[in-house]
Amino acid sequence: MSTGDYSGLRKRILSLDTDPYRSLRETTKPVSIAVDSTGIKVEKAGGWIERRHGKKKRYVKLHFAVNTVTHEVVAMEISTDDMHDVKALPGLVEEAEENVRVAKLIGDGAYDSGEAYDLLEAKGVEPVIKPRRNSGLGAGPPARRRAVALIRELGYDAWARVTGYGRRWAVEAVYSTF
Repeated sequence: MSTGDYSGLRKRILSLDTDPYRSLRETTKPVSIAVDSTGIKVEKAGGWIERRHGKKKRYVKLHFAVNTVTHEVVAMEISTDDMHDVKALPGLVEEAEENVRVAKLIGDGAYDSGEAYDLLEAKGVEPVIKPRRNSGLGAGPPARRRAVALIRELGYDAWARVTGYGRRWAVEAVYSTF
């Protein structure tokens, strides 16, 4: 038996079917996804400029959409640190819908915007997004107003149990694994 050489191994690796989403497409059941983002520090990214000129150090931002039951990543997007989470949401939802049938989206307060609610309503996805603490009942899309009213009526903890907001930890677990 001989050892493999680089060229031969590379050819075999390139011929493998490495579609990470293949098993996701095999199910037709609707799923709940949790979305979030995190920043990753990039080493050697302008360190001299930062020291010399006091410029802000940049980082890369990862946006994940995760199936809350299986903890599989159903969509991922990479951006710079100046991209707000709401701007990445359409791409995440679109990619997730290519892989699974999305019924519910769970997101933290960073996704609490009219844009996010309008997008999810247009796609028929139930939003479970934590409203800001000072949210009023008179503004925003109907789904957001219902969430604010429910939190005021039941309290945050009961709202989280009723809506399944606690399943959002699945995306945090994926970041820890990553």
